[in-house]
Amino acid sequence: MHLLGASYGSGIAHRYAQTYPQAVRSISLAGPLLWVPDGIREELRRTVDLMEDERMEEFAELSADIILRSGPGARVTRQSAVRRILHSMFRGIDDADRAKYRNNTLRLLQQAPSPQPPITAPVLVATGEHDLFTPPALCREIASTCPDARFTLVQDADHAMHLELPNQAGDLLARFASGEPLDGLAYCHPVEYSAALSPNAGMCST
Repeated sequence: MHLLGASYGSGIAHRYAQTYPQAVRSISLAGPLLWVPDGIREELRRTVDLMEDERMEEFAELSADIILRSGPGARVTRQSAVRRILHSMFRGIDDADRAKYRNNTLRLLQQAPSPQPPITAPVLVATGEHDLFTPPALCREIASTCPDARFTLVQDADHAMHLELPNQAGDLLARFASGEPLDGLAYCHPVEYSAALSPNAGMCST
């Protein structure tokens, strides 16, 4: 099978590929959140507290801000429209989805990095170039643990690249799953492969 794990769902897909390598033909990780970076831990925990205190406007505002956060001057396609969609979705979250959000968020906050065993199937790790929720450096680190990895960034997008640029994100994922080349795509940064992603890449031996 071809697996896709995005954001909160990436940890489940990643663990499945580790546990059942014989069942996985390829895995795409979009904005992977295998563990919570230190820079957003307090804010993510606060979203749970706001939701449980029924402060839904504040919960929606902070949740959307964390996901769509980007640097000053960053050009992000449709970010304002996507922010309105996410804000409305979070503000109107029902009881079942509240329980899922709480459980999944607390699970991620307790989860430590676990790159072992490495995923042996072909891996694509991608996110938006302006993503500050799962930053490019974090995504690149995840890709570097996989022996057959590809890493790229989608231009003019942040963590919600699938909503901001659905056609481009869909094309990238479909190309990878079907085994088509990813080099030279106009909407992506140049693809980096396993050898270049290695922590020792570029080091000279004597």
